[in-house]
Formats: sequence, C-alpha cells, structure tokens
Amino acid sequence: VLLKWWAQYIESTEDMDLAMKYYEEARDYLSMVRVLCFLQDFSRAAELANASGDTAAAYHLARQYENSGQFDEAIHFYSVAGSCGNAVRLCKEQALDDQLWNLALSAGPSEQIEAATYLETIEPDKAVLLYHKAGALHKALDLAFKCGQLDAVESIASELNVQSDQDLILKCASYFARRYCRWANK
Repeated sequence: VLLKWWAQYIESTEDMDLAMKYYEEARDYLSMVRVLCFLQDFSRAAELANASGDTAAAYHLARQYENSGQFDEAIHFYSVAGSCGNAVRLCKEQALDDQLWNLALSAGPSEQIEAATYLETIEPDKAVLLYHKAGALHKALDLAFKCGQLDAVESIASELNVQSDQDLILKCASYFARRYCRWANK
C-alpha cells in the first residue's frame, strides 16, 4: 500500500518513469496501464494488460481503445476484462457481425440473447442457435418455425422431457404431427 501511495505521489510530480518503477514494485497493473495510456504507449499497455491478466487494466485499456476508435482492440480487451456486455454492445454499434457471433458463443445468457435479438433479421439461423444456447427456448422455437429451420426444431425437441414447459412440448408435438401427416399423405 505504501509503494502504491508513493507511486501516486511520484506520478503527481510528473516523473512517469519513476512512478512506473514503483507501480511495478507494487504490482499495480491498472496504474501502469493507465500511465502507459497517458504516455500514448498503447503497445506496451497492451502487452502488460495481456501478460498480467489484470481485468481492471484490460478494461481501462479497452475504454481507451474505444475512445480512440480502435474497435477491434477495444473488443479484445473488453473480452479479456470479462466485460462481454461492452464487447457485444460495441460489435452491434460497429456492425461487426462476425465478431459478435464469436463473442456471443462464449458469452453468458444475457449477452447471447442481446446478440440473438440483433442477429434475428440479419442471420436468423445464428439467432436461433444463440436463443437456444441461452435457454430462451420459446424464442428459439418460434424463430425456427418462422424461418423453416427444421434441424433447429428437432434439436430443441430432442432436449424436452416431462419436466419441460408444456407449451413447448405441445408446439413441438403439433409440428411433428403435421409434418408426419403431410409425409404420410404423400
């Protein structure tokens, strides 16, 4: 704590090299990244944020990259920081659909639903998969029916059991009954 305080004092005197030395001794990666960003040394800041695994440092760097319009780097560091919500938001704002898809696959359910909602009109097959993965089965099933994604309907139906939502079971049963009747009448 004393080293960090001393580093902050040295930084306030604008001796950034000495401040960095004390921040390094204190293992204060956020402050080191912050100083490097102030000095416009983003490559060293990126190396440090990646190497340290410090989520606060990665988040700070992501914000700096976003503010300077370097969106790919910002998305990377938001991901490193575990801030998938910001990464998803940025992908949507910048229409980076491929990056959004890759992020959403490993994100949590709320980010998956947010990405799926965005992708519904652009790439409905991916939206169905994300809704399904997030556990929004009603939404996944409705969109799969709407878009004629039979494989997705079958995949969802195969996961249902007696504890599943009765409406989902009835929708799937009705679908398969109609499909069987059409097949049998051929």
